[in-house]
Amino acid sequence: MSPSSATAERAAAHLRYLLRIADTSLILGQRLSEWVGHAPALEEDLGLANIALDLIGQARLLLSYAAQLEGRGRSEDALAFLRDASGFFNVALAEQPNGDFGCTIVRQFLLSAYQLEVYEALQASSDARLAEIAAKGGTPGDFREAANRLTTAAGAEKLNAFTLDTAFNTAMQKSYSSGRLVQMREPHMTEAFPAWQYWTVGDLRVRPEHAVLDGFIARAIDPVWIKIYPPSGFNCRCSVVPVTEEDAEKIDPQWSEGGLERLPILAAELVPQHGFHSLIHAA
Repeated sequence: MSPSSATAERAAAHLRYLLRIADTSLILGQRLSEWVGHAPALEEDLGLANIALDLIGQARLLLSYAAQLEGRGRSEDALAFLRDASGFFNVALAEQPNGDFGCTIVRQFLLSAYQLEVYEALQASSDARLAEIAAKGGTPGDFREAANRLTTAAGAEKLNAFTLDTAFNTAMQKSYSSGRLVQMREPHMTEAFPAWQYWTVGDLRVRPEHAVLDGFIARAIDPVWIKIYPPSGFNCRCSVVPVTEEDAEKIDPQWSEGGLERLPILAAELVPQHGFHSLIHAA
């Protein structure tokens, strides 16, 4: 084999490996998104939706890099949606049907364990761009360690665990909500789903001013979302889901009327939390 042929073969193998990682995240994210609106409980529904969004975010980074390496002028979207089935390289487990909730959780456990090993190993990859992608993100423990290193270096007092966990959880929720906001604002989405509905997790930890918003529905373009789009407070776990016009009419015949005028008094007074700015405000 000539040196040029060997180089070309290595490049092709590298691209296939990159696509295998990307496709696994993409397909698994799509499978998990099938549970949205159908999970056994609201918190599981939101949890799976957030995991799916995270996986698709991973896939976007990897597919964007794969498109660059491929050099055929294709975009990440083209790689995600315009390949034939035979052109995908994901591990077979990722595409298995969800089955019941127990089957989904077992599949997720196995693939999460697999991906953890892969991404930890890839952080030492000779491919600097791939190592950078693999290193993105982190756990609450990673965050606490990094914050403590910064305060120590600055000669400042360490922050307590509650403050650090609040900062981490709020930042993560903002990240997920930001990605969801971008998706829901796409023209084809607002055309198909002209209404948005506010959801809480529904447990005893939901603060009263958020609990009164559970199920609140308004036009996607209504200014009310500037005020209440979650997270709207530190440690807020609420979310917003897109709704069709037909379903919106069933939920609340007044859904297309002014949202600010229909807000419950408690939410009108206390949302967002003092000193907290919504994502739409910040956009």
